[in-house]
Amino acid sequence: MVKLRRLGPDDAAVFWDLQKALDAETSYMMYEPDERPYDLSATAGQIGRTDFVVGAEVGGRLVGYLSAERGTYRRIRHVAYVVVGILADYHHQGIGRACFEALDDWAAEVGVHRLELTVQAANSAAIGLYTKAGFEIEGVRHDAMLVGGVLVDELYMAKILASPQTR
Repeated sequence: MVKLRRLGPDDAAVFWDLQKALDAETSYMMYEPDERPYDLSATAGQIGRTDFVVGAEVGGRLVGYLSAERGTYRRIRHVAYVVVGILADYHHQGIGRACFEALDDWAAEVGVHRLELTVQAANSAAIGLYTKAGFEIEGVRHDAMLVGGVLVDELYMAKILASPQTR
């Protein structure tokens, strides 16, 4: 059974381990397997600076996460950029759906009106998850990433929430 919990700076080591495992197992995350520096203070700082970070645990093991970071400036404070990663062995178990439900609750609580993310165009499983969570494709960044020596397109996706609030 999956347990969601907010991550804090004290979770830096397990969060870094999860990110490193994701980097090694898939080419869909931003970092290449040998690119993420081992710097727990930087990872703790990343968690501390990020507005929302929820971890998914199964049997006490961190197997996925979703983070959202709001815009810094007043004109984009209602927007949050989302990053999600779930280990392959835990796909299709409702973890992504649960993470996005927690994200929606947080967004409503803090007045975020727009959620946005990017995804490699070939990542059909992620696109399916995001679409089920209410995201729509807004555009394509052609040749946006170089993955394994091949240029790949990236999709912009966004979800507009019901009522904007200003804070």
